[in-house]
Amino acid sequence: MAPHPSEWEQIRAAVHQAAQGVLGLAALRLTDIDAAALRAADGWGAQDRSIDWNWRALARRSEHQVRTAIWHEDQLCGLMCGSAGETAVMLRYLEGAPSPTHRLKGRVADIGVATAEIYARAIGAPVLLLNDPIPPLVARFSADPGYSWMTETAFQGYFGRKVMP
Repeated sequence: MAPHPSEWEQIRAAVHQAAQGVLGLAALRLTDIDAAALRAADGWGAQDRSIDWNWRALARRSEHQVRTAIWHEDQLCGLMCGSAGETAVMLRYLEGAPSPTHRLKGRVADIGVATAEIYARAIGAPVLLLNDPIPPLVARFSADPGYSWMTETAFQGYFGRKVMP
C-alpha cells in the first residue's frame, strides 16, 4: 500500500539520508524542496535555462510526493520531483542549475535517478520510470543494465527499469 500523505515528510528525510550515504559524494546534501531551495532556484533566471519549470507550483502539487533539492554545500545544483505509488515511482521533473560551473555539473541526473530509485525501494514500488527523458539521458542510462523503454502495458512508452529490493 502506498504511504499516507502525512508519512511523506519522514520518507523523504530517510531517503535523502540514505541516498547521501549511497552516493558518497563529499559535500552532497539532499533536502526536500523547501523555501530555501525555492529562493535559490528563483535566482537561476529564465534566460539561462533550457527549460522554465515553475518549481514553486510543482513542489506544491499533492501528487508530487517525491521531491528533492540537490545541493553541494550551500549551492543549489538541482531539483527533482515526481509521483509515487504501489506500482512505480515516476521521476517527472529534473533540472540542474544553469550555472556552467556549479560543483555537481554533469552529475545532477545521476544523483536524481539514484535518489528516485531509493524512493522506490523505500516504499516497495517495483518499478522506476523516467517521464519523457531527453535523448542524452536515454543514451546514458541505456548503458546501465536494466534500463530500457518499458513494454509492459501499464508502463508502455516510459523509460525505466525494475527496482531490485
